[in-house]
Amino acid sequence: MIQNPFVNKKLKVKGLGKSRSTNISLNVGLNTRTNPKILKLKQYTKVEKQIKTLETGKKLINSKIENINFLSKNKTYKGVRHKLRYPVRTHTNAKTKKKIKT
Repeated sequence: MIQNPFVNKKLKVKGLGKSRSTNISLNVGLNTRTNPKILKLKQYTKVEKQIKTLETGKKLINSKIENINFLSKNKTYKGVRHKLRYPVRTHTNAKTKKKIKT
């Protein structure tokens, strides 16, 4: 399998996966196989502008936390499951606690 260096380099940013990074590279006009170390200044700034428009990093984490708090304040089913640390999406009556990764 041929590795995609542009995509693999952008995976370090939280919330920016393979599909988003390939879309960014195509929107900017880059080949998806181009090495990000070789980018010119104009291309690099275009890529950075595209990334800034998306919710990534701390913005993404904060928006997830706000959504969970909103659900728990309204006492929805999903909010209660979040508070009790049960799995939120269930196909059965999964009452076992989700293991916390440390």
